[in-house]
Amino acid sequence: MKSVVHIYGQQNWHDAAVILGDREGLEKLRAAVDAALAGDIGHAEVFVNDGEGYPLLVGMVEKTADSLAVPYTDECAQELDVCAINPEDLIDFKDGFRWKGER
Repeated sequence: MKSVVHIYGQQNWHDAAVILGDREGLEKLRAAVDAALAGDIGHAEVFVNDGEGYPLLVGMVEKTADSLAVPYTDECAQELDVCAINPEDLIDFKDGFRWKGER
């Protein structure tokens, strides 16, 4: 399998977030980060080692960074602020992964 990238998110506060992948997958991630730093939404098609493909998106936010919803997955650590900004508030997922507005 080529272009493997696994992203293991944080369950709780202070847990490690981990990105593991093969060389091709990590090179695609690097290209996506470079695109994000240039102001675009970095996009890479990568795979989990079970063969399931998924889009990996990378974006740089400046003005909204302090308002982003926390990404924790454990129920006790999930976002409580209804005004927090989620990825779908910033990115149009249905039309080529474009920025919706100010970020």
